[in-house]
Amino acid sequence: MRVPQLLGAGAGSVASSVPLAAGQPAPLSRRQLLSGLALLGAGAAATGAAGAVVTGISTKPSTAPIAAPVAAAALVLSAPRVRIEAVGRQPGVLPPVDRPFAARGQLNDPNGAVAGSFAITPVPGAAGALQLHTFELEGGTLLGMGAASAGEGTFAVIGGTGRYRGATGSYTLRLSEDGSGRHASAEFNFHLAGE
Repeated sequence: MRVPQLLGAGAGSVASSVPLAAGQPAPLSRRQLLSGLALLGAGAAATGAAGAVVTGISTKPSTAPIAAPVAAAALVLSAPRVRIEAVGRQPGVLPPVDRPFAARGQLNDPNGAVAGSFAITPVPGAAGALQLHTFELEGGTLLGMGAASAGEGTFAVIGGTGRYRGATGSYTLRLSEDGSGRHASAEFNFHLAGE
């Protein structure tokens, strides 16, 4: 079998016949070969440039050190002053603790040093008792959920970020008010399980 091939690069190039064995692809013309090499070179250059950009990003040192993941631990945090927000609340008087409320405050460790902050958000639709808790701590965030009755309850750790990623476990909440009924405090007692 003989197949015509273009060997030249111009319109006036001479066609010749090259014998091919059955099942073999036709040989490439000089133009096709040079075009293919040019594309291959451009692709390699682009890949090298992209690799340099990615390498430059991945080797750049992080500005903030990454905290080690939390191990299984007991953690006690307290909030000496809790700001409670509730619909229909009378100024200067705490709402009943069995009604839905939102709260936030600063967290202290057992030595009294500031450890972070927390927020309590009521979750509607669960008889008004379900709460979502967010704890902003050094090195990450913990999330908890559960129900409280008369200002006390046991909650599940449902997730975390940073050093608390993968943490599970539970914690108790005890919310108490002072004798005047105007201020509240809280204590959170965690039992965390690590990754």
